[in-house]
Amino acid sequence: MSIEHAVSDDTLVKLGELPTQTLIDGLWVDNWPQSMIHGARSIFPDQKMVGRAVTLRFVPHRPDILTGQA
Repeated sequence: MSIEHAVSDDTLVKLGELPTQTLIDGLWVDNWPQSMIHGARSIFPDQKMVGRAVTLRFVPHRPDILTGQA
């Protein structure tokens, strides 16, 4: 079975050649401000990592909504 990715392998290689700040600036220009993790640090400072990711959104439990529902 073949999987089609939204980001091609060639694009990932090109993105891996750019400095992180350039990518963050590009996201800012495209109206994605603060689309990074604050305080993240590299485990291996001399190694770059580029890859596909899945973004998840956590919605906390709301007991006020479930009151009286069982």
